Order: sequence, then C-alpha cells, then structure tokens
Amino acid sequence: MRKTTLLGMMTLPLLALAPRLAAQVETDVPPPFPGAKPVTVERIQIHGTALEGNLEGNAVDRDVIGFLPPGYASETSRRYPVVYALHGYSIVVLPDSKTLHNGSMYSSSVATGDFESFVARDVVSYLDAHYRTLEGRASRGLVGHSMGGYGASRIGMRHADMFGGLYVMSATAAAWSPNPKNPPLYLDLPTKDGVPQPDVLAKWAANAPLAFVDQYVASLRRYRAIAIDVGDQDGTRVDAGKLHDALDRYGIAHGFEIYPGNHTNKVADRFQNHVMRFFSQKLCFQADCR
Repeated sequence: MRKTTLLGMMTLPLLALAPRLAAQVETDVPPPFPGAKPVTVERIQIHGTALEGNLEGNAVDRDVIGFLPPGYASETSRRYPVVYALHGYSIVVLPDSKTLHNGSMYSSSVATGDFESFVARDVVSYLDAHYRTLEGRASRGLVGHSMGGYGASRIGMRHADMFGGLYVMSATAAAWSPNPKNPPLYLDLPTKDGVPQPDVLAKWAANAPLAFVDQYVASLRRYRAIAIDVGDQDGTRVDAGKLHDALDRYGIAHGFEIYPGNHTNKVADRFQNHVMRFFSQKLCFQADCR
C-alpha cells in the first residue's frame, strides 16, 4: 500500500478517529497500522455563506474537525491532497451538518440551508485558503456514510468540477423519511413488515440518486475513481446495488463491494482499511495533475 500522506480535513485518520466513531455508533474498532504515527487534530469553524438566511435558523458558523498528517508542521513546503468525509444522520463526527431536525442530507433547501454548496464551495475554499492543500480537483476526495453516503453521491454527481475521487458508503435517504425513534438507521424504510409504504416510497423516489444519475453521466465520467460499498445485512444494500447497476449500464468505471456487516458495525474498519487506501491510491499527490 502506498504511504498515506493525505491532508485529512474532514477525513478519517489512521489512528485518531476510529475510537471516536466507536463512541457514537455500534462499530468494531480495528487496530492501527503497524508503525502508524499520530496525526494532529484541529477543530475549526467555517462560515457557511451558503447557509445564510435559512428559515429554520440553523447555525451558519459550522464546526469542522480536521486531521493533519505527520510531518505537516515540519515539511513546510509540502502540499497535500484532501479527503472530505460526510457524517451520517445523528452521528456528529466531522463537518457539522446537523440541523434543527438533525440531518441536512447535504442538500439545498431554503428551510435548512444550502448544505450542498456549503460542502462543495465554502468548506473547500476555506481549506484551500488556510492549509497547504493541492488545490486541483484531482487531489480532492469525497466520501460519506449513511446520510453522508447520500451526500457524497449527490454532491459528487453535481460537483464533479471540485472532486476527483468518490466513495459512497451505505447511502440512505434519511432526510426524506427521518424517524429518531427507529434505530439504527433512524429513518422509515419503504417497506414495513413486507408491506410497501407509499408515502415513504414517494419521498425516497423523488430524491434518490437513482432518480437523477442519468443527468450526470458526463460528470461521473470525469472521476479518476469511484467506489461503492455496503454491508450484506444493511437495509440499504438493494439500493446500493441498483446504483452500481446504473453505473454499469453507462460503462462508468467503479468498484462495488458487499462486505459482511450491517449498517454501522464495520464503519471504522471500512474507513481505515478501505477508504483511506482507496484515496491513497487514486488521488493525485502532485500539483500538475488533471
């Protein structure tokens, strides 16, 4: 495996974040890589111009947790790729995208705010201005789990000009049918006890990546690499498979893996041993990549 030297703004580090995830969700914590060095954790606030004037009164200044790789402070002439990771519904880990009703779904709404533009524009611009990033799209990766997986697919399709690598994990439609009393997904599924739920189906269908993927085929072809994964016991497995099939139909190169696990129990392992490896291999580590 290529040595990971990503600037981990809003990303899962090899050491620091796995235990934090374990405290938030039911997930197995993998051991760190042998010889792995500690990262530097930075907690910052980013003003969301795109969030101004939202009707719910959600905060415009949002917390962001960043992870700087070993050597960032001492190798002052070096620039780094960045992985942007989007947290799931009711899991506050990285960019704070919670709203009055818990999940923004990283979408654009006059009610909750334009979280799509906040991630794709405000956060990226801030980091490029304040850290030694490689500013080209080929050096930016976007990943998300659950609600964040939906956000990654949505933002990834609509903002391919900003990102060069895309990883979608167990994408859900939580913002369209949330239910805080229905763990572990905290949403209503389109079937209940084998019976279709028309109201939920209508909400999901209108906002699902499958509903708009056909519009963004050219954008998806721009990516250096795309990956999708989901657990074999995950309620989102069927839709993940349909997204995989849609990309296949258009001949869009991508990886697809169904691994042993449910919606949350392998999140830390997947980030450490698969997501970070993917971006280490696929993102550009030089200033002149396209």
